[in-house]
Amino acid sequence: MTNKKIKSAYVELVGTNAEEVTGSASLVRFLDYSILVDYGLRQSGNDKEDYITNLKRNKDIKPKKLDAIILTHAHIDHSGLIPKLYAEGADCPLYIPKGTKGLLTIMWQDCVKIFNADYDRYKRTPLYTQDNIDTALKHIKECDIHKTRKINDNIKFTYINAQHIVKSRQVYMEMTDGVNKKTLGITGDISDYDSRYWLSPLDELPYCDLIIGESTYANKKRLYKNRDRATDINKLSMTIKYALENRSKVIIPTFSLNRLQDMMAVIYEMYDGDIPIDIIIDAPLGINISKIWHKLIDCDNDLWDKVKSCNKFQYVTEFKDSQRFNDSCEPMIVICGGGFLQGGRATYWCKNNLSNPKSYIVFCGYSTPTSPAGKIKNGKATKIKIDDVWVENLAQIVTLNSFSSHCDYAHLLNYYSNLKFSKLCLVHGERGKRTEFIKSLQKELAMQNSTSKVAEHEINTKIHF
Repeated sequence: MTNKKIKSAYVELVGTNAEEVTGSASLVRFLDYSILVDYGLRQSGNDKEDYITNLKRNKDIKPKKLDAIILTHAHIDHSGLIPKLYAEGADCPLYIPKGTKGLLTIMWQDCVKIFNADYDRYKRTPLYTQDNIDTALKHIKECDIHKTRKINDNIKFTYINAQHIVKSRQVYMEMTDGVNKKTLGITGDISDYDSRYWLSPLDELPYCDLIIGESTYANKKRLYKNRDRATDINKLSMTIKYALENRSKVIIPTFSLNRLQDMMAVIYEMYDGDIPIDIIIDAPLGINISKIWHKLIDCDNDLWDKVKSCNKFQYVTEFKDSQRFNDSCEPMIVICGGGFLQGGRATYWCKNNLSNPKSYIVFCGYSTPTSPAGKIKNGKATKIKIDDVWVENLAQIVTLNSFSSHCDYAHLLNYYSNLKFSKLCLVHGERGKRTEFIKSLQKELAMQNSTSKVAEHEINTKIHF
């Protein structure tokens, strides 16, 4: 608790997600309370710049003054800096979706592993240690979905479903000074698709005085069509067919949390378990997450049981085995961790296969435009720098558009235009595309005779409500 009483409630955008798709963090101030919602690593694609930004974070937050931290979901761009707060004196409850303590532990420990490797390589001071993780874990309070949790006499919140990944939540916060009431919604990341494995449908936020809403795909070109999944399945099927004919490798860089498990299920269902090619799962983090996957999912348990028992999936944890499979002349699919190609085993596989015209690189998720993955996907660069090595961009590039964990343009427009709110601040998106989306959304609201306001703000902006 701070000593300074706030005259009106406000949210300060203390994360880089105010201006880009990474580094989520919103500081809620009401009366003399400070509550932080999410605190994620910046992962823009510039490794050195990201480290400096993440190292200097916290200065506007004052960890020792925090009364609570609320987490929307376990993705590292939302959760990855939380142990750093406890390293710098935070001593407040950490509220997380029920069932994610083990998942968070795995994710944070993977971060420490990366920090230690960066220290050995670049002499960068680790952002936090295992001891800091242990401290953060002691402060965890797991919260059921749809059950209101009281933080103090003036503030309470409720988790509702976000669909984005397993156990992802939106936050609905209610605040009162005894006379006046304020309501705040923070979407975290959201999706709203019928074709998602493992997940329950998206919930709709109640009326809010202010909503902090994601806008990752606030781009008219990003439109999901029902036929996209069938198109992507056909693309993947043909890619595997050509790989078998040409004895090629199919490299699928992917996120270890949710997307890896999605891709395994997709390939299993494509062939009803009778998969004609070996599949190498080279993602130590993803393998660890998969071990507890049955505890995290809302549905499709029978499907996961079949996937995990399929003998066509070969799991790799030791790097020497990655090298052995890479040297093999046998056709194979490699699902490897590191969707942006900024780290993880995917960097190794792409570094060694991108220059081979017979290799296939399959992208199945969002990539920041400045990341190696983003540069490969746009096809403009003849050479790509991966893991400090320049590699010719000669492989066959396949992009699967239906495997998103974010709402597309139409879903965002529909979701926000159907909510009731006074103000909506869009974050977690590219500024130019977000600006155009605001015009479209404001026009849609005007057609409904709504006086709700939509805006975007720069980092460290205070939004009163």
